[in-house]
Amino acid sequence: MFKTVTREKVFQKFTSSIRMLLIQGQIFGLITFGCSNRCFFPSKIRICWNVLLNCVYLFLCGFCVYEFASDERIKLVIKAIIIMILSGCIIFTEGIWICSLIHRKKIVKFLDGIMAFDIQLKQVVNYKKKKFQRMVVARYVYYATIFTIITATSSFVTIHNVIGQFLGYFIGLITFVMSQHCVELVSMIKARFVVVNQQIGGIVTYFSTNLPKRETEVRKKSLDFGKLCSLHHHLSKLIKSFNEIYGVPLLLFFGLNFLIITQAMFLVVGQLQASQIHWQKIIIIVMSSVTYGIDTVAVCDACYSTIEEVISGI
Repeated sequence: MFKTVTREKVFQKFTSSIRMLLIQGQIFGLITFGCSNRCFFPSKIRICWNVLLNCVYLFLCGFCVYEFASDERIKLVIKAIIIMILSGCIIFTEGIWICSLIHRKKIVKFLDGIMAFDIQLKQVVNYKKKKFQRMVVARYVYYATIFTIITATSSFVTIHNVIGQFLGYFIGLITFVMSQHCVELVSMIKARFVVVNQQIGGIVTYFSTNLPKRETEVRKKSLDFGKLCSLHHHLSKLIKSFNEIYGVPLLLFFGLNFLIITQAMFLVVGQLQASQIHWQKIIIIVMSSVTYGIDTVAVCDACYSTIEEVISGI
């Protein structure tokens, strides 16, 4: 049951499987540490990049809020919706960036804990990274399509319209990266619970259907069962660590998604009740907001399925 696996081999396999996750996280400021061939290490460059993103995004959002608030050509209702969404975006992005800085050591410890599980189990778990990569590529193609459609059909009169549109694309991307970041980490925990529960179930089935003839056989199975129970407890502690790290970011994530989806529904209903329906605007609003619902469902599904797997092994 237990094979020999070195830490270096596990680390290389693990980092290879989450390479795209690390790259995305570093680009969008969610990962503030580096990764070598043997370990994770503190990175001042990525910390500075995180702080720079904080400052630039806050400045651009503040500028847009001021300009939209003082633009008399925009209707009061539309102005209120824009300012509300921009304010929500500021709270969300600043919150997740600050949390990524505060919890950077905990994130490294969490990843080390996953690798420690593989080392103790002496089995490198399959991460199914190709499925994750296909989802990422498909989403970027989708955003590129939306960008092309909006750019081709819209006329940007003022600079704050251009900046506001850019911030809209950016918040869509960073919410997607945030959701995939959490989904992938939760899926890693779930995959390991599946392995442990299968092996525990195998031992239980063995003892319930067979009567061991030798004492050494009983002792070996009992030791294996004890190790697997210890690994199950180790994974349970990783779940607690995940909640400590990503509890606040996920709360902000769900809050922002709810805000954007409800405001998008309000705009669509308003368009449908108008004397002249602009289907092009409705399609753009729906295409731009549907991804927030998809990301919310993806995170909830990953967490719920993991909880079910945990319970199945108790």
